[in-house]
Amino acid sequence: GGVRLHALNNETTTGLGSSDSLSLSANGGLFYQMTRNLRFDASLDLAVTDNGDRQQSSGRERGGVLYQSDIHDVFSGFSYQWNASTRLASQSSDNQNTHDLTARFSHDAQRLWLHPQRGTFRLSLSQSLSAVQQFGDVEATNERLDHSASLSWDLAHGNGTSYAQITLSDARSFGDLENNQQFINLQAQRRQNIDGRSSLSGNLTIQAIYQDFNGRANNDTVTATGQLSYRHADIFGVPRLRFVSDLRTSRADRDSGVDRTEWENRVNYAIGMVDASFSWRRIVTNNESFNLIYLQADRRF
Repeated sequence: GGVRLHALNNETTTGLGSSDSLSLSANGGLFYQMTRNLRFDASLDLAVTDNGDRQQSSGRERGGVLYQSDIHDVFSGFSYQWNASTRLASQSSDNQNTHDLTARFSHDAQRLWLHPQRGTFRLSLSQSLSAVQQFGDVEATNERLDHSASLSWDLAHGNGTSYAQITLSDARSFGDLENNQQFINLQAQRRQNIDGRSSLSGNLTIQAIYQDFNGRANNDTVTATGQLSYRHADIFGVPRLRFVSDLRTSRADRDSGVDRTEWENRVNYAIGMVDASFSWRRIVTNNESFNLIYLQADRRF
């Protein structure tokens, strides 16, 4: 918990007048782990502001309980876990008082495959259902159902590492705020050590999102981002002389999106208490391009 008191007096140099303000805020929280699976938490936040002409106050209280099961081995090497939680929150101010009651249930299953030559595969599946009832000065009801699945693979081979993952999700809301969203994300990475002083790495991410808000607005967006990096230490055989080259690019299929490509080449050198850096960066954004040159030197004392 904590308490903060702040007082301010402001007087103009022209003698036109002065103003005073006083603010008081307090917060406190409690977390209690009753058993390995069951825990409780509560929190309180209060704030009062007085500027002489007007006084404002607000508060927020929250209490919740969570039960999380143990991890169970079910079938074919899958592990399974579930949890349930409920929360009651109240928010009050001079103009409005609202209360939220939230209940949530979720469960997930995971599977791991290990292969010495082909790498490691991980599969994760999850589902959650939540309901929110808002009452007081504002009344609303909302239910949400989420599904997600992800499959990842990683492999260490040939003086380098590789990683790939695909994630799918579907979220649907019902009640006063009806909408649904589908999401797919594909990511691939590779890092390759060229020798003991240099390395090359790259990654590519493709993401697609579909959104529907009450059937009135549909947004279908596909974006792609990529990066290619080269690093070399002790270039020309000079200790602590490093070179880094980074190429980043992003593309969007919507007119509102920004296509951007950025290429930075940087040389860093450290000797004694002095650090020096020189970089050239070229940025291309839609139909505009920029060239930026930086030179920086730091001396530590």
